[in-house]
Amino acid sequence: MKYLKNSIMWINRFLSDEPNSPSSKRILGTLCVITLCFTLIYGIFSKSISTPSDALVNTIGLLAFGLLGLTSVDKYTTLKQKISKKDEESSYSDH
Repeated sequence: MKYLKNSIMWINRFLSDEPNSPSSKRILGTLCVITLCFTLIYGIFSKSISTPSDALVNTIGLLAFGLLGLTSVDKYTTLKQKISKKDEESSYSDH
């Protein structure tokens, strides 16, 4: 039970932004990765002749990369803004 609770908390933290609000980019990026993996695994094990088109695989892959990459950029730009804001506040308090 403790393991399940810790797993759910980790997933919530993974899909949340810094102020603990859900991040749409992380949620959509994760869904794109899951969809891409499912599509590729289904294509390998299905007995049908049709395979996923290259355009579909490339589009989902680039979308997942872009969404998850932009989340990383947002995280560091937010951190940089917080640091610069603290520097401004400390410079005002020094005067």
